[in-house]
Amino acid sequence: MKKTVRIVFHILFGLAAIGAIYEYLFVSGMFTAPIMFLLLLVIGLGNAIWSCIEKKWMTAYLYSLATIGFCLGYFKLLFFL
Repeated sequence: MKKTVRIVFHILFGLAAIGAIYEYLFVSGMFTAPIMFLLLLVIGLGNAIWSCIEKKWMTAYLYSLATIGFCLGYFKLLFFL
């Protein structure tokens, strides 16, 4: 059960990242942007916390950096270009 939940969270993070990219390219809306931003943040931090619980420190660090990178990049693209 734990392994299945873990795989689901990996897939959800990938889908959220792809969804954020497509949202920016095709919609770039005022109301959809915060939804994608929060979705990336919640799933990314959930993955990082889950990895810390399982004592997989490098995976937790990877998800933390990926979440920060996606959110900062997304924020910069939306508001400063």
